[in-house]
Amino acid sequence: MSLKMFGGILIAIALLGGAALSFSGQAIQRTRSPHGNLNIPCQNCHVAESWRPARREPAFDHTRQTMFPLLGRHQKVNCVGCHVSPVFSAAAPTCSSCHADIHRRQFGASCESCHTVEGWRIPINAVRQHANRFPLVGAHASTDCESCHRGAASATFVGLSTACISCHAADYAAAKTIDHKTAGFGANCETCPSMSRWRYSGPDGQFDHAARTGFPLMGAHSSASCTDCHMGGRFAGTPQDCYSCHSANFTSAINPNHVSSAFPTNCAICHGTTRWTPAAYDHSRTRFPLLGAHASATCVSCHASGPYTGTPTACAACHLAQFTATTSPNHVAANFPQDCQLCHSTTQWPGATFNHSGTRFPLTGAHTNVACVNCHVGGTYAGTPTDCYSCHATEFNTVTSPNHKAAGFPTTCASCHTTTTWSGATVTHKFPIYSGSHAGKWSTCNDCHTNSSNYAIFSCVNCHAHDKATMDSKHSGRTGYVWDSLSCYGCHPNGQH
Repeated sequence: MSLKMFGGILIAIALLGGAALSFSGQAIQRTRSPHGNLNIPCQNCHVAESWRPARREPAFDHTRQTMFPLLGRHQKVNCVGCHVSPVFSAAAPTCSSCHADIHRRQFGASCESCHTVEGWRIPINAVRQHANRFPLVGAHASTDCESCHRGAASATFVGLSTACISCHAADYAAAKTIDHKTAGFGANCETCPSMSRWRYSGPDGQFDHAARTGFPLMGAHSSASCTDCHMGGRFAGTPQDCYSCHSANFTSAINPNHVSSAFPTNCAICHGTTRWTPAAYDHSRTRFPLLGAHASATCVSCHASGPYTGTPTACAACHLAQFTATTSPNHVAANFPQDCQLCHSTTQWPGATFNHSGTRFPLTGAHTNVACVNCHVGGTYAGTPTDCYSCHATEFNTVTSPNHKAAGFPTTCASCHTTTTWSGATVTHKFPIYSGSHAGKWSTCNDCHTNSSNYAIFSCVNCHAHDKATMDSKHSGRTGYVWDSLSCYGCHPNGQH
């Protein structure tokens, strides 16, 4: 029998209960376990071929039987990596029992507050304590601990300064695009850059340009680099007027020419910060607000020769050519005033309207729809007569019912006619035919005025026929009475008999 086989038999005997057995007349004593009080069968870890090494995967539930689950990288650690002593229960469950504290207890003994079983080295954003004094945001979240806590085992982790300059003094001194020291920049780095990147590329950093300088960066200014305005490293005392930066744009402008037009150098009057062109000028700031069609006219339409200051505001200054060329009506021949807005508006040049109420002859009734040339014949406007007959002589002379001319009617047409309609004239009658017993009994003027050539002649007896003898007898005894066909109205002024 070989020694190896013999040894295996001994192990088998031990595995069968460790009882004392008789072999060649001698008793074999039970072997004491080097692991202390470990109540599991030896074969859970060892094999019969050899006591060492133990099984690659022991039949042992570390989580249930020790209350220390093997997770993460602990799963691949050899037993003796943690159990230095063969008495397994002597192993402490704390990290520091296996892992040396290179931080020199600056964070206490709770390694798990930063580290995990997945790996000893951890991403910086997993360090929760940093939120207490210096939250790791932006580029800091991806920076190794050693970048700030230099010195490995001798590194200082507690009580470090949170000021940017404590880590970035070299960056401050080496800045070339803007020489920070020469420009008089303070060491408060967070004023300009953001936590996302060190290079400052514009107002996306934390520098409040409006609050610190009184010059808010708006429009295209918000994307300009600092050196576009702060040339030569000059920051303090930088002028804030437009011309200081845009003098070249001002002097080179030709449409219009700013220099020859004597424009003010306050560019903001016309230009905005969004873009340099096109410019817009608030004309309401002048004595001539742009209304109607003027609002869409180009500047050179009125400022043709370039001068902008002192441009006349009279209509004829721009529209004299239209004034002199107009033939319907002819403004020059009619001696029209050159104050165009009396008839025209700024909305459109054609379709002029004249407020006739401002003259001695307000237009009422049918006159409001009459074309100007119907009254202003021959283009005469000034001095046009205002009496009716001047325009209506033809109607007066040709009418036959009644014949105005033969009847000797006055030419004051308004005595009977109105401006609403020419027909249906009414007259204020001296004889009360509209009241008393005469009211409503007459249909036409000819009922009484039988002589159409002379309306002054009428006779009561045309309607009230009486013979002279009867009338004389009725009126006998009236001193001085002489009866004739025209005398009735003298005694009967109201038509009563």
